[in-house]
Amino acid sequence: AGAVELRVPEEPVVALLGQDATLRCSFSPDANFSLAELSLIWQLTDTKRLVHGFSGGRDRLRGQGGGYANRTALFYEQLPRGNVSLLLRRVRVADEGSFTC
Repeated sequence: AGAVELRVPEEPVVALLGQDATLRCSFSPDANFSLAELSLIWQLTDTKRLVHGFSGGRDRLRGQGGGYANRTALFYEQLPRGNVSLLLRRVRVADEGSFTC
């Protein structure tokens, strides 16, 4: 599998408590790209704790930080176009920090 260049906005995401936030991340897929080839991990930058995982064409949430259960989702219909942004539902104070795609 070849490496891809990820695009992540420089500016921080500002979210209101209790609202949903989108953490943006994208790449330019090859013409013959298949979702089965996509391995994606969203994690906390400092602790490396899993926020959301995806590989083999489906979510991989084993080991997901308990505070994120049932609060994360990808934009599944946009994955084939390289949009691997994360939807974080019902933002909490504890969500403050840096995330890595």
